[in-house]
Amino acid sequence: QIFFNVLLCELLLVAAWHRTSETNQHGEARLLILAVKGIHASVACLAVALLSRLVFRIINHVLCCPQRRWRAIGVGSVGWAASLFFIATASWTVLAYGRCFSVNETRELLQGWLISLAISWLVTEPLAILLVVLVPVVFNTTTCDNMVESLKAMGIEPGLLA
Repeated sequence: QIFFNVLLCELLLVAAWHRTSETNQHGEARLLILAVKGIHASVACLAVALLSRLVFRIINHVLCCPQRRWRAIGVGSVGWAASLFFIATASWTVLAYGRCFSVNETRELLQGWLISLAISWLVTEPLAILLVVLVPVVFNTTTCDNMVESLKAMGIEPGLLA
């Protein structure tokens, strides 16, 4: 569910920013614009992923208590309804953008989304995995161990930050 929420969030952002110019009058790419758009998309997708994860963690926590069956059903229903509402709203918004664009612009929009996904999954994810694997090896010190324990004590899962 989180995966689909993030996919739709990224498609929504690509659609919203589709007509913004990323080149100057000489056809050269404006790197600052590209970087700002990429950072905003990353932050928005991360926020959607973390919020979705939080909602489903709350649902799972309530479902663990068999004594409160009706409360668990209610909380689970609200969580799923919120997730489905996001999917429906994002899909409707992307469709509305698509209706405003010509066939060629819609094709460019979808190509831009596929490029964005390729960058996310072929570049960003492998780098994040590498960092998750290498950082503990490089920073294998008591200071880092104490920081990890402090994060766990505060209720923050260190793996969530990766």
